[in-house]
Amino acid sequence: MSAIEMYLKEAQTTKGTWHKMVISNLRNYMAETPEELIISAINKIQDPLLLPILWEVGLSQTLQDVSNKRGIRIAGSIKQGVTK
Repeated sequence: MSAIEMYLKEAQTTKGTWHKMVISNLRNYMAETPEELIISAINKIQDPLLLPILWEVGLSQTLQDVSNKRGIRIAGSIKQGVTK
């Protein structure tokens, strides 16, 4: 599990000030991480409920496109009963 996914799972389970802190920390982490590593991490996400939280962080157009494509792939996998 990538650091990005760990941040997203933490953000998913928190509310209020703590949630905002997790999002801010993820935003800082992503600002310091090469885009190629972020893309790789997004493409490994298995839980479709994490993707909207990723958008909350703020994404470049490239990362928005990657996130959208990942969501479509996850939806297709769920539809077919596959989790990869």
